[in-house]
Amino acid sequence: SQHNIEGTEESSVNIAYFYADSPAHLYASGWRCLTPPQALNRTGRHSARSLALNEFRQQSRAAVEVCEWADTIVVEKYLCCKALEAAEHWKRQGKTVVVDLDNAIDLMRPDHTTYAYWMLGRKTSNGSSGEWITPSPIVQFKEGLKLIDGITAASKRLVGDWRQHAQVRYVASYPDLRRYENIAPRTKTGDTITLGWMARDASIKTLAQSGALQALLNLCEARPQVRVAILGKARQAFSRYELPEDRFIFLPDFTYELAPRQIAQIDIGLAPLATPYDDRRDWSDVLEYMLLR
Repeated sequence: SQHNIEGTEESSVNIAYFYADSPAHLYASGWRCLTPPQALNRTGRHSARSLALNEFRQQSRAAVEVCEWADTIVVEKYLCCKALEAAEHWKRQGKTVVVDLDNAIDLMRPDHTTYAYWMLGRKTSNGSSGEWITPSPIVQFKEGLKLIDGITAASKRLVGDWRQHAQVRYVASYPDLRRYENIAPRTKTGDTITLGWMARDASIKTLAQSGALQALLNLCEARPQVRVAILGKARQAFSRYELPEDRFIFLPDFTYELAPRQIAQIDIGLAPLATPYDDRRDWSDVLEYMLLR
């Protein structure tokens, strides 16, 4: 029988978090699988450890040691392939196994950066390896839910979406306030105003379909003091649009660690929503903008 993923109030729990450690995923990982264990450990009541998901996939010595120690295992999003096999194994050993979901992997569109991986099973973003995953990761994910204890989801919309597939609990993305200490405010240069957008896991079509892109172009034309900062590896996606190069600033080296300092240089943060995928995003972008004002 499945365990209750809410746990009990009477006993302490050992929790192992396995986070997606590629540069493209570390921003979300920081919020979902690095900050929570640090907060749990500070309570002195529960104990938590975090380890890279690849260690879990390979069942390295470090991963086996952490899993044996843990009562509950949290796998960040990628419940497929070797990670699914490892999750099945530890479930059979009597562990509570949970997958953490921070976005709508089932509602990605073809222009999304990881659509080819999740929906088509393409191992690399450009398909150069010629290797494919069968069945596709999204199919494996849904089947895998039958074998584990449940989902923790970053938004209430996600909870509603996945309730028919598994036991789901809403776990909000909370900030580690220590990250924002000693962050110097932006040094104003004349009357320049910088608007910023975190492009980390969003589609360029979100910016376009929401009307925000055209509004930014209009604003740049009308207000010479306006600059637009795009945080994340999004320059190629913007190549189809004619942008005033002196007004759009691209900051591709956007990571969880660098985010507070980079966002502090923004005067106005943007969080446009245009699609069902966007409607299921968590609040981390907006929270971070607010914390650095």
